[in-house]
Amino acid sequence: MLKKIIILIIVSITIKAQSELFISEYLEGSGNNKAIEIYNPQNVTVDLSNYRVTRWNNGGTSTSMDTIRLLHQLSPNDVYVIADSAAEQDILSQADTTSTITFFNGDDYLALQKFDGTNWIDIDVFGEATGVDPGDAWPVAGTPSATREHTLIRKSNISYGTTDWAESAGTDSVNSQWLVYPQDTFIFLGAHPGTNSTANPEPSEYPTNFIANAPSTTVTLIWDDALGTQLPDGYLLIGYDISHYINPPIDGVEQNDDVDFSDGIGVLNINYGIEYAAFPDLEPNTNYHFEIYPYSNEGVLIDYKTDGVVPQLDIQTGEELSTIFYED
Repeated sequence: MLKKIIILIIVSITIKAQSELFISEYLEGSGNNKAIEIYNPQNVTVDLSNYRVTRWNNGGTSTSMDTIRLLHQLSPNDVYVIADSAAEQDILSQADTTSTITFFNGDDYLALQKFDGTNWIDIDVFGEATGVDPGDAWPVAGTPSATREHTLIRKSNISYGTTDWAESAGTDSVNSQWLVYPQDTFIFLGAHPGTNSTANPEPSEYPTNFIANAPSTTVTLIWDDALGTQLPDGYLLIGYDISHYINPPIDGVEQNDDVDFSDGIGVLNINYGIEYAAFPDLEPNTNYHFEIYPYSNEGVLIDYKTDGVVPQLDIQTGEELSTIFYED
């Protein structure tokens, strides 16, 4: 009975939190390499004494809980990091405090809560307090068991928390609010790119006059550089044959160059200022589709322009060129 009452209380006072603190990073690494990062997206300093983080073990099936009440002031666009006291130094060097709240292992529900003068209100959650143990972990962004032995980072276009875990976790890399990185990825801890002043906004315009030619099995693409108030840092070229498809790029996720088309798909990054690219050794007499996306920044801060009309084209390759040898 106690278990059911606790779960009902959690559900009844949860809300969707606009312009509030939210969980920006979750690190469930090897051994004691565990941490939670909380981000302030507001343009004012926040007194953390009205906030706490609560952990319910095994998807809320356990009546035991652990809580840490936060301290200090959190400046605009700054983060507050809670780490395991036995974590590696790369983690501890970014930590503002250490706590047993980080004794999670993938199937434990976390809630960032704010005191309203009467109740503690959930403003952001990680996992589900459904009273059903998820097993080892929850899937996130289409990655099975993503909350176990992974680092998860909130996407840069997310500016608020939510108590709807299904909305937060998503079902694939496009609709999820999170980027899933391999275990023991520490390099992003201690700063969040949400409204980081060092990041440029997405490019304001697409390149123009996007054309192609393919007299042989090499497709050459040509365009005129994008103009506008925000110039891109580079372009992402995506190509595929008609039996394949690739989704548009996602902010915060860099695409690695791959031009061999062995799987029917090719990807190439080109610096701004270069107005051509080539995809060699394609199948002869085959139809291919190409798209070009300008972007700003790099790494987790990368910001693609994907709205409006994306420059794209279709082209058929020609015959493979033959080399003829003559003997004297």
